[in-house]
Amino acid sequence: MSDQVSYDGDVVQHNVINLNAVPDELPTAANLAIVEGNSTEPAATAFTDLVRDRANDLGTQVEAVREYVRLQAEALTKAVAALQETDAISSAVAAQAMAVVDSATGPSGSAATSSGSSGVRSVLPGIPQ
Repeated sequence: MSDQVSYDGDVVQHNVINLNAVPDELPTAANLAIVEGNSTEPAATAFTDLVRDRANDLGTQVEAVREYVRLQAEALTKAVAALQETDAISSAVAAQAMAVVDSATGPSGSAATSSGSSGVRSVLPGIPQ
């Protein structure tokens, strides 16, 4: 089992496109509300009215599903953007720390004087003075 959490922005973008495409394939509430039927007999009229009411309910639920999927796709996109930003910040901090460590060691690999330790303290806050 991997100890890393990873993401692939292209895969996520593909999934977001898929998430947004599915609701577009669903019929609209207006299309679902179109119910035609026999209205010459009271029983047929009652049944047609019942089907029309259920179609309207279904249309309302379909619109709620569309909005839910849209919000989730938007949240997924924002989460990936935040992960990418955090990754970039972490990479920059790691690069700065490595630069300080590299500057703190001399050509023979021995630690330099106090200038190296003060540089580490400036890049990595919270280290005791």
